[in-house]
Amino acid sequence: MKKNSRMQNPFRFGQVVENEAYCPRTALERRLKSRIQRGQNTVVLGNRRVGKTSLIWNVAARRRTYKVWYVDFLGIKSGQDFLTRGVQSLGSMDRHASVLERLLKALPRLTVSMSADPVTGLPTLTPTVAPDVYNPESLVGLLGVVKDLAAKRKPVVVFDEFQEVAKIPEANALLAVLRGRIQFMGSTPFVFAGSVRNDMWQLFADERSPLHKSADFVEVAAKDFDDFQGFLASRFQAGGKRVAKDLLSEVLRICDSVPGDIQQLCAALWDVTLDREVTRDQVGPALEEIFCNESRAYESIVTDLSAQQLRVLAVLAREGGRSVLGKGFLLATGITHPSSVKRALTRLCQRRLIFRTPREYKFSNPFLKLWLLHKGYA
Repeated sequence: MKKNSRMQNPFRFGQVVENEAYCPRTALERRLKSRIQRGQNTVVLGNRRVGKTSLIWNVAARRRTYKVWYVDFLGIKSGQDFLTRGVQSLGSMDRHASVLERLLKALPRLTVSMSADPVTGLPTLTPTVAPDVYNPESLVGLLGVVKDLAAKRKPVVVFDEFQEVAKIPEANALLAVLRGRIQFMGSTPFVFAGSVRNDMWQLFADERSPLHKSADFVEVAAKDFDDFQGFLASRFQAGGKRVAKDLLSEVLRICDSVPGDIQQLCAALWDVTLDREVTRDQVGPALEEIFCNESRAYESIVTDLSAQQLRVLAVLAREGGRSVLGKGFLLATGITHPSSVKRALTRLCQRRLIFRTPREYKFSNPFLKLWLLHKGYA
């Protein structure tokens, strides 16, 4: 059977998903919704690509009861970055002239430029923060605008990848100001999402942190879906294809049950399957399609690693990460001293190529692991 060009690939990954592309998580949604409704600040914890942002968005934004002020702090470098991202996100959230007026009043060195929206072509007003304007008072002013909006628009503040804020030079002072202002934000809920568990625990559970006990915790895991395999099967069906349950179990195993990676592999499976039945024979071609799309990034990663780091990563791909300081692992890497392996593992974690759980080290991207094996690095 020829591939029907009218059939659209139904899988989405690497973005917030809504409507039919979103798999329900009823129990988690109920818990998070309850906290948002009563104005309880919440920490949403979960590993990369587990669906934290989609969960938050579908609880806070889908019902259109709230206005979501969403700020992504991935890669933030300074307090100036914090302020700039906050201002621009607030301007995007609500384009009412009154919001821009409040921002201009609260931040005197703010400018507003007009440009064309790249999608609609319509004129857009964009607030811009002057360089080197950040100070604690500027943050107070920004949060003051959010508080003013609360009377009419019910904002929900979502700070994503919030653990990155702890790494900037002004972190302690910024977090102290943030804690002080949050206490006076009334019923406006803050949702702090983070993918690095230890860093988020230090921010909100360590008594030395300014944010100690300032928010409740909600953990997000792959098992929290109502029926993820059933959802995946229904998405294949929506695209005009059938898939066996045992194949879906294999997909979950390959992707270590990470929803974003699962959807990426399912998207590739859908693309390489020319007839209506998706079979195990298509797993290899699907992985090869992913490797083809991402090989340049993987090659760049390998090039940037030291020889020891690459050997540790390669052996980790082959042997697993449970006994990384054992004799067998050391022998496989050819590295004599455990301290050298520890340093390599620390660096690989810092680069987010791997992460540590209580029991083992795991690859952040299962496809990088499989690519290393496929290319013979391990």
